[in-house]
Parts: sequence; C-alpha cells; structure tokens
Amino acid sequence: MVGNSANSIPSRPGVKGSPTMNKPDFQQARAYHLTNATQVLVPGLLDTTAVGYVKATPGSKYAASYVVFHGKQSKPALNYCARTLEQAVAAVTKELNRMLASQARRAEEAAQKKATGRQVYHIDEFRGMTRRNYTTAGTAELIRQALKKAFPGQKFSVTSETFSMGSAVDVRYTDGPAYDEVRAIVEGFKSGTFNSMDDSYTYREPSGQIDESGLFFVSYGAKYVHVHREFSPGFGLWLHALDLRQPMTLADQVEAFLSWHRARCQYNDGHAWQHPATGNWLLCSAGAPEDFRRFAASLEKQGARTELDYEAHQYYLGIYQPASHCQAA
Repeated sequence: MVGNSANSIPSRPGVKGSPTMNKPDFQQARAYHLTNATQVLVPGLLDTTAVGYVKATPGSKYAASYVVFHGKQSKPALNYCARTLEQAVAAVTKELNRMLASQARRAEEAAQKKATGRQVYHIDEFRGMTRRNYTTAGTAELIRQALKKAFPGQKFSVTSETFSMGSAVDVRYTDGPAYDEVRAIVEGFKSGTFNSMDDSYTYREPSGQIDESGLFFVSYGAKYVHVHREFSPGFGLWLHALDLRQPMTLADQVEAFLSWHRARCQYNDGHAWQHPATGNWLLCSAGAPEDFRRFAASLEKQGARTELDYEAHQYYLGIYQPASHCQAA
C-alpha cells in the first residue's frame, strides 16, 4: 500500500548510508526522501516503529531509490536503488513486514512473561532424576516463605541481587526472634560456603526433597545469605542474642547486658542487685564505664530513670522505677 509524503532536502539517492556521515548529513538524507516521495504502508505497523519511502529517480540508470527508517533515527536502516518502482516497493514492504513480525513477537513474549510471572526455577536432570535449579529471586521467595512459617507475625524484608560472579539474598528485620534463630532457618538456602583462607567457594551437593510430584533434587541460587537485625530505639547490642517478639523485662535486659559487658572485659566483672520491694536495680563494675553509659541511655529511652556514679574505683549504675518495657520481673 502506498501513500503520498512531503518535503525534503537533496542527498545522494540510491547510495547505501555512509558510516562517515555526521548527524546533520543523516538528517539531510532523511529529509531528501520526504520530498516528492511515496510512503509505503503496511497495515498494523505504526510509522513510529518503522517507515519506508520510494522515490522515482529519472535520469539515473536506476528507476527508483527506496529507504526505511526505524523509529525516529536519522540514519537509514535500509537505503538502496532498484531498477523498477515495483522492485523498490517490494523491498520496502518486505522490510516493514519483518518489523511488524518482530513487533508482534516482542508483544507476545511480553504477554507470556506477564502471564507466567517471574520464573523461580528451571528444570534439568541430576543423577537420573529431576532437579529444580532455583534462581536468586526464587531462592529469596523460598526464604520468605520459610521465615513466615517459622515466625508468624514477624515482618521480614527479603531482597535479592545478582552481580559479577555472585548472587546474594539479604534478610532484614527489627527486634523479633534472636539472630541465631533466623540464621538457622536461612542457612540451608545458600548455594555453598566461602573459604576466606584461600578465597574459594565450594558449592553444595543438590539436596533431595519430596512433594506431591514425587522425589526431586534442589539447587539454590544464592551464594550468600546475609541476616541483618536492627533494634527499636532504646535497645542495645547486648540484646542481640535474645528473642524480642515479646516486650523485654528489665531483669532480662540486665542479665543480657551483664553477659555482653563481661565478654568485653578482660576479667569476669559486673554485678547486679535488685531491691525486693521497689524493684530498683544497682549495677557495679570496675571497668568499661562507656558500657554503663550506653545501657543507661537505652533504658532512659524506654522510660526508666538512671543515675551513674563512681566511687572507690568502682562504677555504679542505679535504675529506678522503669516504665513501659522496663518492668521488673
């Protein structure tokens, strides 16, 4: 199908586009083919995807020149001469139909991808049996499901990424179950283990699993799985090993703090006493006063009143009538 076109600037008709032409030259070449030329139309193909023109060239040994532009590009994708006008139209029509088919194929692939969603694994064979090779994103989804089952009600952020020579899944959460509890759940989803001594990575053997379809092998797509635990304002590093899915008592916080504090000191130091009637606490240590200051700041954010003191080479921390989460056990 053909239709009329308009306006243009002279160029060299019938000569394949030269790679040495600069941008103004290409614009001039495109404008030339819009002058006194005939546009070739293919039903269903927009001229924003591909557009073709045929131009008669009287006085030349060729009867016509033809050109095809893809999209808005200035450099012709196709630029030749033909001995007859019909040959020129046929050449342009063939190219436009190729672009139409390509456009339809891309639309179909996009529709299929949208319908099926992201593929979480692909199938191959291992030791004569079916194996599911999970992608990094698919592995992240498995981790998400496992955490949801193990810790209902706890919010986790599970993200995945791929990079040169590797892949990783990051798990982030606030308070909630102890770090080691979460780590125990996600550890089995790693592809293998990294040896920092010789900078090597050893992949695990595929594991056998069974579901309604029968027995199959599984390989995971995350070389590294990182767990990041954060704490609400007021909690400190000494609570890292504790389960925070329920509000912490002050007694639990004191015990966790002293365990953490003693591990940081060169000797077993740090003692605590609780008043049986008031529930107030007194902590004592000979070293690391910055630990006491951090603990005091944490408790005050939770509503407790604290008092720091130093006497006879000992540091003291008094904790008085805590509120909210800081309730005496």
